[in-house]
Amino acid sequence: MKTSPAWEKMVKKARAIDIRSMCGRLGIQIERKGRGSWFGHCPFCKNETPNLHISPDKGRCGLYYCLDCHQGGDPLALYMEVRK
Repeated sequence: MKTSPAWEKMVKKARAIDIRSMCGRLGIQIERKGRGSWFGHCPFCKNETPNLHISPDKGRCGLYYCLDCHQGGDPLALYMEVRK
């Protein structure tokens, strides 16, 4: 299956969004803990403790990983999971 150049351009632009700004767009409040780690409340498992680990320096634009429900990925994957 061949994709259009416009679609590829949109995906490339979406993958360039920083993980911290994506969290802000999705309403996930994060705060810095330690040197390079950020934590927030996971939108998938609704746990009371901040268990969503944000690593802005890993990958192309940062990665996320929930320590409870074990979901993780890049900013685009986070957007797609939250927005369904």
